[in-house]
Amino acid sequence: MSSHECATLFSPFVLKGLKVKNRLVRSAMETGMADLDGYVTIDNLNIYRMAAEGGVGLIITEAIGVHLLGRSFHEQIAAWEDKNIPGLKQLSDEIHIHGDGAVVFAQLQSAGASGWGYSYGQVDTEISLDTMHEEQIETLIQAFGEAAARVKKAGFDGIEFHGGHGYIISQFLSPAVNHRTDKWGGSLEKRMRFPLEIYRAVRQKVGNDFPVGIKMNTADYLPGGHWVQDTFKIAKRFAEEGFDFIEASGGMGFMTELRESLRKKVDKKEYYFSEAVDEFVDALKGTDTALMVVGGIGSPRVMEKLLDQGVDFISLARPWLAEPDFANRVKAGDLRMSRCVSRERLCNLCLTKLATGSVTCYKFYPGYCRMECPIDQDVPGYTALIAQEKFNEALKVIKRDNPLAGVLSRVCDHQCEQICRGETGEPLSIRDLKRFVTDYGLKHSLMVTAEMEITGGRGKVAIIGSGPAGLTCGFYLAKLGYNPTIFEKLPVKGGMLETGIPRYRLPKEVLKADIAYIESAGVEIKTGMALGEDYAVKDLFEQNHKAIFLAMGAPVGAQLNIEGADLDGVLIGLDFLKDVNLDVSVEVGKRVVVIGGGSVAVDVAMTAVRLGAEKVQLVCVESREEMPAYLWELEDAVEEGVVIHDSWGPKQIKGDGRVTGVELVECTSVFDHQGVFCPEYDENVVKSLSADTVIIAIGHGVDRSVIEGVPGITVAAAGTIEANKETLETGIPGVFAGADVVTGPNSVVKAVAAGKAAAESIDRYIKGISLLRTPKQEKYSPFVKMLRPTAFIEPSEQILKENSLRQVAPKRSASERRRNFKEIAGRLSKEQAIQEAKRCLKYDLELEEKSAARMADMGKATFVLTSDD
Repeated sequence: MSSHECATLFSPFVLKGLKVKNRLVRSAMETGMADLDGYVTIDNLNIYRMAAEGGVGLIITEAIGVHLLGRSFHEQIAAWEDKNIPGLKQLSDEIHIHGDGAVVFAQLQSAGASGWGYSYGQVDTEISLDTMHEEQIETLIQAFGEAAARVKKAGFDGIEFHGGHGYIISQFLSPAVNHRTDKWGGSLEKRMRFPLEIYRAVRQKVGNDFPVGIKMNTADYLPGGHWVQDTFKIAKRFAEEGFDFIEASGGMGFMTELRESLRKKVDKKEYYFSEAVDEFVDALKGTDTALMVVGGIGSPRVMEKLLDQGVDFISLARPWLAEPDFANRVKAGDLRMSRCVSRERLCNLCLTKLATGSVTCYKFYPGYCRMECPIDQDVPGYTALIAQEKFNEALKVIKRDNPLAGVLSRVCDHQCEQICRGETGEPLSIRDLKRFVTDYGLKHSLMVTAEMEITGGRGKVAIIGSGPAGLTCGFYLAKLGYNPTIFEKLPVKGGMLETGIPRYRLPKEVLKADIAYIESAGVEIKTGMALGEDYAVKDLFEQNHKAIFLAMGAPVGAQLNIEGADLDGVLIGLDFLKDVNLDVSVEVGKRVVVIGGGSVAVDVAMTAVRLGAEKVQLVCVESREEMPAYLWELEDAVEEGVVIHDSWGPKQIKGDGRVTGVELVECTSVFDHQGVFCPEYDENVVKSLSADTVIIAIGHGVDRSVIEGVPGITVAAAGTIEANKETLETGIPGVFAGADVVTGPNSVVKAVAAGKAAAESIDRYIKGISLLRTPKQEKYSPFVKMLRPTAFIEPSEQILKENSLRQVAPKRSASERRRNFKEIAGRLSKEQAIQEAKRCLKYDLELEEKSAARMADMGKATFVLTSDD
């Protein structure tokens, strides 16, 4: 194949005196990357820079709002104030600098009448577009004009109005929606008055030499709406008025199922609206108005044929996300179809992912691993990068969602692996892959400090507790521009991460590095500051903290209410671990009995082994299958010689002043018929264990003395703080609480998730907007979002041809680890990590199943595809 086959596609075109280097257009796509005030962000600049570098001739931005009331979504770029101009100029400059001659048009848009308090005729309501006030209409027309002046001042090369897809202009145009009988409706000419008045207002602001165009429907695809025989008349009238170009696009009810129906209808012609091409070409014949077409086009040869039919520009959207370098590839002579699959099957993933920065397509469908992750970690993203040996980039992906990356690469309970099914059916070693990358970063001093986009200035926030929830909350608040201060009761930073997890699981240097990374973001940590002793909540507000996050955890070990629990030699598990971690001298006897069946109990037992105990036995009421400790923890303990007595409960701790043993009674059941913890015993079956030291590790809880001393805080029966599960609000305005202090003892990763949620709620609270977030399942429905910086990669390039097996990180033998606190787990080798990463399927086939099911449901209300219906 040679590039001359598409010579017209790469020929220049002069539009209103503006030279466009080729006929390829990047059509507008909502990214949802602006901040809540509508200002351009680094994310906006990044994605448009990538678009410019891809070789496209003309970039039309996402819809830019012209009036606050007409914004389509909160993260929409705005042009309704002069304060928006500097950010808009950054955006236009980014494209001009990196685009090698590419030009950029700003798409100006206002949401439908709903943004102004009216419906758009699709629902049964007493208010509608038909009764929209005259003053509001005039205000909106002027808003378009003023926004146009701003984008011109910001360096844009032209303007496009969004006049399709159900936004305000298309609502005024369509007889299916507009039933007005005044000067704004009742006939085609009157319905056209609104966009024509906008055009005139814009022309008055930008002059006659500035390119101005409109995106419009080829048909409304609604009963009673416009069809091609009507829309070509509209196009002709727009050309007569002076519009410099028209972009012909979809209908009012444009959605994935409609697109799928249109795709099947046009078959190999690709362009969804191919039946409208000749009509639109004829409508614009003899005028200076250029014609762009958009919708399902992927083949360079089809593009060339459309140009031969009289089309002037080929506009694409999703293909640029699936393959950013598409234009450069075709120009070099590779005329294969674009890699976007939206024309082949029902797929809309990239658009649902754009809001958080995705620049890729379904090949990286996150699947269940990400859905299962409490912190929304982009597992497929960093896995794909590991497979490509892009370890630096993988580390960036991990740390974007996870400031405690080193910690969680060791102690995360990796729920994601429970649901993962990589190639060969085995779950990937996801946590080990994260460990490989974070260790790589530590070794090469990568991302040891946080990259900041905003530095302070938005006010102070106080955080009580420097555990995983507090540290995470502080980090994300700092990233949002706040000045967070963490108050820690202990003399060390890290809370339970420092005092509750043995060093053989979480080395000090790893925790220290993560904390230093968080502090580098602008988080201050004050140690030796106890709530209720050194300060009160009211003091923090008096010191101008705008909000407070209570994240004290559950650091109090539970007591055992049996005879002998007060004997010398009886210790509390959490206190025991804390003393060992803080290098306080701790002595244990030769014979140690640990009471408890959870992770803390296992860590206590293994710590006792390292302190020199000759015989360590663990007693728990649960059977081996019911024990709350993780299987791999139990395996480690057994390897080191810990003897487990499951299904036995402590009846009495024996001794005379000092402990000598424990009497046990057989536990016949742990839970009642409702699943509530309610152990029952056979008092006739008992046994005794000799012991010099007994360590009670049956759970831990909140320090009630602290929270009960805070006026306005409600304490639940379990001793935890009552807070809204979604927003983390407490009974005191501005005070939030989360993680173990609310839920009781939970995993580290869920504490990190609570910290992220708290930061978002606090930010929303301070900004005065709703604290309610979209639930994860709803936010990702029907497709799952995935974050950048992933890129299109063929699955065949990532999946090994042979049947590979799960790669498992090595660990030190029991004999090597019994008497020291060196880390048990090793790391995957570089070769193992790459091989393991390539087992990721990166695509959940249920996507197609869901789409097929939805198509079947939608079939009950068939879309109107022809004017005959």
